Amino acid sequence: MEPSQEHFRDHDDPISSDLTEKIVSFCRGSRSAGIGRTLALDLVHQAAEAIRSKEERAAEMEARARELAKRAVEQLNHAETRIQAAETARRAAEAGFNAAEARVQEIEKELKRSESRIAAAEAQVTAAELRAKAAATRAMEAEKTLASIENAIRTQFLMQGDEVSNNFGAAA
Repeated sequence: MEPSQEHFRDHDDPISSDLTEKIVSFCRGSRSAGIGRTLALDLVHQAAEAIRSKEERAAEMEARARELAKRAVEQLNHAETRIQAAETARRAAEAGFNAAEARVQEIEKELKRSESRIAAAEAQVTAAELRAKAAATRAMEAEKTLASIENAIRTQFLMQGDEVSNNFGAAA
């Protein structure tokens, strides 16, 4: 085995080893110039370097893609957690709204009942005011009647008193 073959066999890269074997066997067939061999070996080395570089870039890209996918999954999980929290808050707000709406309806019913009681009380007050006015009118009429009766009694006593005095004076 030639030293150039040993040099390339030391590498663990199966692609470059296989390629090196083919080029070395090609070079053996054409023993024309040592420069051709060197040039061929340099080309093989460059090709192996290019392949390694491509593989390294592919590995880096794969690692970057995995990291991006991992971050995307984490962000998705975080978003799902936030969505669940928002849904829980929405349900709580909705329950609060429903409770408030039920309370408003109950207050509206109570307001209607209060308005009915107020209207009934106002009707009673109006009726009481009318009765009070009627009673006041009757009281004034009764006072007038009483005053008339008192005047009539006085007048009657006075007339009787004049008659008694006249009768008393005539008897004397």
